[in-house]
Amino acid sequence: MDSELFTNSENDLAIVQKKRKAVLFFAVISLACLIVLTRPVEFATQYSILLEILGIHLIIFGVGYRIWSTIYIGGKKCAEVVKEGPYSMSRNPLYFGSICCSIGVGLQTGMLVFGLLCGFFCWLIFHIVTAREERFLLKRFGGVYQEYLSSTPRMMPKVRMYRDSTEFVTFKPMHLKRALQDNAWFFLAVPATELVEMAHEADIIPSLLIAI
Repeated sequence: MDSELFTNSENDLAIVQKKRKAVLFFAVISLACLIVLTRPVEFATQYSILLEILGIHLIIFGVGYRIWSTIYIGGKKCAEVVKEGPYSMSRNPLYFGSICCSIGVGLQTGMLVFGLLCGFFCWLIFHIVTAREERFLLKRFGGVYQEYLSSTPRMMPKVRMYRDSTEFVTFKPMHLKRALQDNAWFFLAVPATELVEMAHEADIIPSLLIAI
């Protein structure tokens, strides 16, 4: 009976995660359309260039943070409560890395408003999803997860809480391979936004909105 309930809970979690991906995809497409039709107040200003440089650094940091987190979680999310490494500073380091990447992607437009919008929508979606995931994990692990829930931040890492007593970390290569494939998409924002900027300058794409 318990195993049947656990299987049902796993199925519910999988459904939640599929819905999360669908909502994220819709949000990305909507923001992409908005970005394509919007241009900065002025092209190639120092302000825009600095935002793009900051965005690149955020993408690199976010991707690195996600890969680091993937190495620790290694498909163990439903098998045990991981509390070491990045998971000692926050309960959802993968999501935190994604938010950093999303802000970085938005900043590649050279417009601060899109960096903030991308980060906000990504945070909002993950905030809703984590609440459902936490209910599943509480049922699965009980008091162990309740203690972790009470002592560790949900999303924003607290560096002073970092701890890592493990001598080595085991993970499945397929999980790392999948993480590398998934994270590679973030870097496509750099050439994509450059192409859009060139198209605006050449009046190939109409500029319906102007933003900073």
